[in-house]
Amino acid sequence: MSKTQDKRAARIAEQKAFIKQRRLQELKVLEAQFNLGLELYEKNKEKLSAEEIEQMEAEKQKFMDSLFKFKKEHGLAEEPQE
Repeated sequence: MSKTQDKRAARIAEQKAFIKQRRLQELKVLEAQFNLGLELYEKNKEKLSAEEIEQMEAEKQKFMDSLFKFKKEHGLAEEPQE
């Protein structure tokens, strides 16, 4: 490749690495917020009605599914653990 093509390829690689790092930071923030909310939910679960608990559990699963999708789309999915 020419010098120009090499430079362009290097810039694209840098850009992809930067975006991946930014997505990883976003993921860490989302997970931290989720874990804090989950902790609060578990502490106060006994104060909620059965309907509220059911709704919260559905929302929790929905968020976990979205989190998995986000990880997969951005190449951040963890390897399956044995």
